[in-house]
Amino acid sequence: MLALADNNFVQRDGLREYLDASPENRVAIPHTVFVEWHKGDAAKVTRRVLQHACAYPKRIVILRDTHSILRMRGQPKRIMMKLIDEQQTRDFPAYCSDFITSPLTPDVVASFAAHAERARNDVDALQGEAHKMLKLFAAWDERFTPRELRELHGLLERDNLLSDGLQIKTWAIAEVLARQLLKEHGLARIADYPGELVNTLAFRYGATTIGLYVRMRNRPGDYPTKDRKVLAHLMDVKIAAQGTYFDDFLTHEDGLKQAYEVAMSLIRALGGFTRCGRPTG
Repeated sequence: MLALADNNFVQRDGLREYLDASPENRVAIPHTVFVEWHKGDAAKVTRRVLQHACAYPKRIVILRDTHSILRMRGQPKRIMMKLIDEQQTRDFPAYCSDFITSPLTPDVVASFAAHAERARNDVDALQGEAHKMLKLFAAWDERFTPRELRELHGLLERDNLLSDGLQIKTWAIAEVLARQLLKEHGLARIADYPGELVNTLAFRYGATTIGLYVRMRNRPGDYPTKDRKVLAHLMDVKIAAQGTYFDDFLTHEDGLKQAYEVAMSLIRALGGFTRCGRPTG
């Protein structure tokens, strides 16, 4: 079983318990998680949070950077190979011994400092996207009717399909988000038909964004009101969206897991690639 983990899961005992449960269990760590660790005190944070993962280095899978995955076409064939950074995965045991469990030398500090600068630039670049998400949620407040919001909320409590009309509506919204994101990155021609689009990261980002909206819309205390608060949720959505390709998404954040489950219900209904390509049922 290959599951994707977010940053809070990797650094807690849940990771060790998951890997101890079966020698077949492996964990995928996305690039966005490393950005979260590197944006502050990169050396201190990363060396602390990867202690559990580095106890099982050969069972850790490192994904390609987000932009590379965004460029991935939606044909199901070889999707897993396109997601995984084979070189970084092979090098992870050496990375652990050289940078995580080794003494904190000046060279190690310098290496993390370079990562920190890049991570802060990446986060700064997301500020505009976070503002767009805030405006998007406000627009959806007008677009969904109270009855539709109740039906969407039902996805948080039980595993069922949406009515045909609402399923088409949520598909259309996720498609618009996906095509806008692809256009912004110069990738407008990456998916020519719906069967491809559902397997792109752009569509899964749109579906998970809808999931986050549904969860927050029904918990007013969690509803975002400022760009900075939305930025943290935006990074979470990017991580959870990548989790939709794997056997499971491991997180201690109940709200994020619910957003992921809403996205999965839409992806499954459209026949999208899930569970690392293994048959369901």
